[in-house]
Amino acid sequence: MKNKATLIVIQGFIGAGKSTFSKKLSLETGAIHLNPDERIAKTFDKKFYMNNWNECFDLITKQLWNETKSYLNKGTDVIFDMGFWKRADRDYARKIAQSCHADFKLYYLFVPDDILKERIIADRPPEWAKIHLQNFDKNKALFEEPSDDENAIVIKNY
Repeated sequence: MKNKATLIVIQGFIGAGKSTFSKKLSLETGAIHLNPDERIAKTFDKKFYMNNWNECFDLITKQLWNETKSYLNKGTDVIFDMGFWKRADRDYARKIAQSCHADFKLYYLFVPDDILKERIIADRPPEWAKIHLQNFDKNKALFEEPSDDENAIVIKNY
């Protein structure tokens, strides 16, 4: 008999390598990989989502959480690759796992700020890189690293 499903949450700042790590982990484990940014790009016109990011993100994230519940309830592992900047978001993910009788794992991808900035420039379209760099310090102040009680698996991803 198969063990219960696992919800794997990937936490990290912009440029931490969450999607690269998640996709590799998905190939290694067979878990379903869900990523709001990728789904937004497939669902909406670029001009629309560039001008309406928060609305697109909220809509797609709700859809992905519903998909996550469905997969977990069927016994399928899920990797949710979203950043999970806030403790409240990670706690919500834990509640989803619990409600589906699934296990929960949190991976935290740590990367020093100077490397994050280099990756943002190298890996993002110029219009995104500019926005991310302009808002880097403000956004980094909003980022909540995992607390010891969260039992995160810390990956130094640099």
